[in-house]
Parts: sequence; C-alpha cells; structure tokens
Amino acid sequence: MADDRDLERRLERMYGSARPRADFEDELWHRIQARRPWPRKLADLLRPAQRLAPVLAALLVLVIGGGWLAAHVHLGGSPSTLSSTGSSAGGGTSSAGPGFGVLPAPPGAAKSISPAPATAGANAQPAEQAVAPPYSFVGKLPQLPATLPVYRYREPTAAARTAAAGKLASESGLRVDVQAGRPATSQEPQFVVRGVEAQLSLPTLEETAEAFVTAHRLTPGYLFQVTVAQAGQSVVYARQFQVNGASVPVARPAGQVAGLSVEVDGNLVVGAHGPLELPLDVAEYPVRPAAEALGQAGAAAAQLPATGSGLLLDKAQVVYVVVVGAAQGYYEPALLLTGSGGTVLVPLISANWLSH
Repeated sequence: MADDRDLERRLERMYGSARPRADFEDELWHRIQARRPWPRKLADLLRPAQRLAPVLAALLVLVIGGGWLAAHVHLGGSPSTLSSTGSSAGGGTSSAGPGFGVLPAPPGAAKSISPAPATAGANAQPAEQAVAPPYSFVGKLPQLPATLPVYRYREPTAAARTAAAGKLASESGLRVDVQAGRPATSQEPQFVVRGVEAQLSLPTLEETAEAFVTAHRLTPGYLFQVTVAQAGQSVVYARQFQVNGASVPVARPAGQVAGLSVEVDGNLVVGAHGPLELPLDVAEYPVRPAAEALGQAGAAAAQLPATGSGLLLDKAQVVYVVVVGAAQGYYEPALLLTGSGGTVLVPLISANWLSH
C-alpha cells in the first residue's frame, strides 16, 4: 500500500509539471493568429459587418428612395390645380439638369413675340418687339412650379409596329393596324381598329363604349378620364399624367383631348383608335411662369372688357402636348388658352431649352 501511495504522488508531480501555465492558451492563440495569412485576417475583421449587411442595405434603400421621393414627388395641390413649389422664376437656367437636352418646340404653338401691354399685377414681363397677335387673354393664370417633367418615348420601328399590331389583334380579337407618329398633327404612334360593327344596346354612349372596350381588352393602362366629344359621336379615354398631385391632360394643338377614342353611331360601335402605350423616360425641365410665357407668346394678359378687339380667351390650362421627332417623341408641358373664338397653345419649357 505504501508503494502505491508513493507511486501516486510521483505521478501527480509528473502530470502537474506537464500542465500548461494559466496564460498558455491565450499566448498560443495569439501565435496562431500572427502566422495566419492577411486575407484571412481581413475576412475575420469583416465577418461582423457581413451579419449587418442586410440591415445596412435596407437603410441604404430607404435613404436613396426617400431622396428620390423628395426630389420628384411634391405633396399638396388638387386634381384641378398645379401648386407652386420653390421659386416661381423657372426660366433661364439649367440648374434642374434636363436629361434630354434641347427639345423641339410643340407644333402649332404660338411663337410670335411682342411687347406685353399694360398688365394687372406684378407678373407682367417685358418681351421683345414683334407683331402683336390678334388675341387677348382675360382669365386667371395658374401658378406653376419651377420645373415640370417631360416624358420621352422611342419611336417604334416598322417591325416593332407590326409586332405590336399582332399582339393587339391577338388580345382583342379585332383587326388592328399600328401607325407611326405624325409630327404635323402632333400624334404619337397610334393603333387603329378596322372593320368594327359591334351592336350594343345600352342607354348611353359611355356605357356602349365601356362595354366594347372591356369585351375586347382595350382598356388603357395609363391614367385617363372618360369624356364625350362635342360632336357626340365618340367617347374618349383622355390620357392624363399625374404631376405634383394634379391630373394634367394630354391635348392636341387645337385643344382636343387625346387618348383612346371609340366611335359610336347610335348603338353601333364603328371604330376605335388610340395611342400605342410605349415605355416612357422622364426628366425635369425648368419652366417659365405662366405670365412670362404668355407675354413672350404675344398675348395680352390684361383685364380687358369682353368687347375688346381680336380673339378673346378666358381660360388657361396646363396640358401635355405630343412633339414627334425622327426617332423619338416627347410629351411636353404647355399652356392651353381657350375661349369662345378658338384656342392658342403656349410652350412652357424655358426658352433656352427649346429649339427655334
């Protein structure tokens, strides 16, 4: 028994001397780390950041998205008015950074420049000498923001128009042609339904047109307002753009609303045509105040009596007008002046961003 206890004591002394000292493990770990290649060291340092990457990405998306919304979406306004945001002096500078360069002027727009007569209010602007036009404006001008968006589309090739016609024909079950844009009449590429004679016994023109459009899957994908043309023979799904909280219609130079038009004769749908829906790019452009645009177009922004000489216009509305180029077209903002005697279209884009 004594020998066993002696052996046990010797074994304890031997193993006790073989145990590492208290700080040996930490020292060994630091030596191992010091011998590791630097790429692995860098990966170890970045590992905590990798765990936070989804959170950082979400924050980055929120920051970028919030900045874009702040730059492009202006809260306020109403469906019938455009509210002013920032400075009202929208002309003469390129600080807005237009993305499409110099734009072609709208066809049919008033281009004469004359000295503005005495005007009521502080918005009167002097203009260059030219021949005075035979019209005067006596209504209320809208307030405009410093910039307005311009929309651009690519003019489809002949092959693309053929493909679009085939797709529309397949979806609608009708015979459809697609036409190229027409610069002279300020029309974007259009689809035209041929040989239609759909009899629909419904009480109103709107209901007749809606039944036809729904049955043939022709309902526009853009924002629209249904109107009946003055002649009472067509129902128009008038195209609109949502700008600064307001619905801004697309109009032709003569003032007619533009969009899908369904021709109705009694209870018979006899035809339909409308804009081909194309992808749109958008860029902000500086605009002139309405009074300045009016003065540079030669209109008299004066409170004249109804017996004043020349064409008398009493309503002003911001619209978009189609400007067709060789390979692309634009929806540009303009001021449409109307009255009992006719219409006048005034460009709103700052003059140094319009071709002459």
